[in-house]
Amino acid sequence: MKFLILLLLLSTLYTSIICLYSSKKYSVLNGGILLTVFFAFSSNLGINVVIFNNPIYVSLLFFINVTIIWAFFTISVIKKQKNIKLGYDFSYKEKIIKSIILLFLLMIIPLLLQLLYSEIYNYNLFFNNFNLLIDLLLVGIVIYILSKNGLKLKQIIIAIVILSMINSVIGFLQYIFNSSFLLFSNKSDIIYTEGRNLTKRAIGIVGASNGAGNLAAIFMPILILYFYKYNKIIGFIAIIFNLIFCILTITRIGYLAILIEVILCFLIIRSKDKLHVALKIFFATSLLVISSLIIYFYFDNIFKVLFVDRGDTHLSRFYQFENVKLILSDLPLLGIGAGQYTFSLFANFHIQDIVIHSQLLNVLVEQGIFNFICFITLIVYLTFRSFKQINQKWFIPILLIGFLIVSNFNPNQYYSIPNFIFFIMLYSAVFLED
Repeated sequence: MKFLILLLLLSTLYTSIICLYSSKKYSVLNGGILLTVFFAFSSNLGINVVIFNNPIYVSLLFFINVTIIWAFFTISVIKKQKNIKLGYDFSYKEKIIKSIILLFLLMIIPLLLQLLYSEIYNYNLFFNNFNLLIDLLLVGIVIYILSKNGLKLKQIIIAIVILSMINSVIGFLQYIFNSSFLLFSNKSDIIYTEGRNLTKRAIGIVGASNGAGNLAAIFMPILILYFYKYNKIIGFIAIIFNLIFCILTITRIGYLAILIEVILCFLIIRSKDKLHVALKIFFATSLLVISSLIIYFYFDNIFKVLFVDRGDTHLSRFYQFENVKLILSDLPLLGIGAGQYTFSLFANFHIQDIVIHSQLLNVLVEQGIFNFICFITLIVYLTFRSFKQINQKWFIPILLIGFLIVSNFNPNQYYSIPNFIFFIMLYSAVFLED
């Protein structure tokens, strides 16, 4: 039944794209595709497919992206048959997307080889990592295609701002009613059990409190960009909502990332607008005064919430580096297998540990040095290209710094939505008109 519903959905999407393009309703087409893609990755919906006798989860986003790409491929074939040419030169964009595809393929091929040469203890976790790479690649191709269809950077930013506010509202409802309110979540509540006491932590659309804190930190530079460039009132509301949401996640690294992002914005962003300057001074002064008062009067309570009730888990992340050294001392060229760290560590060293709380370190250990170099190269390449394209030069470094902070102190490799927002923003800055 699920497959029939999925097939009907994809057929409708394919037909709609062809019809809207043929009718030259490009703005409606772009908006519809954006809505579909954002719903697909933010809902975390998908179906199970049996691979190697294991039910493997494949995201709805994968099927949506493939359908979109196939529909535009069909349109391009029809255009060639009619000898219709586009009136714009996208040669430089084509070189960029080819480079991006190459880097992703260079990471995907070693994972396929792991199926042959590595010990895979858990296929679900393996394909979780594999599917994330595929989905990130396909999203990049979709953004590139839509750039040729007239999609603007502003539309992406507005879509992310709307998603941020929806995420914040869901987080508020979760905290008030102690329920996840998520389509995909198996959790009926949001109680965190790893501290000394049971603690409520908002999980937003991510479905995990640490991942929700990561998402809030990645949202923040985008919301600040929207505030400065497009709409101060809505931007300010979105920023406040996001800050409150982040507080409710009780994610310490999220707090740190947002604090650093905000400080960098104050230091880097220059404006001749007196209102901007006044707002910066007011906001900085208010933040300093309020923070000082809160720390002075409520330090003991804050410490109790963040380290006693929440659990002093940050120390285990540093102990974890010692366990990682054991694996790195004899690391296979292909890594130990995507998603296999805890299983491999126990099987070879009889040590129990949590998943690696660093996305970059996780890529190095589980996918090998080659994939690690390719992943770093991909981020550097997209950062460099987006920095050249976008007018607000301050935005890209702050977005990157926020991502690097949260992704290297939390297991961001298992939180798909923060990864999608980060890469979609970089793709958009590279391919879309500012």
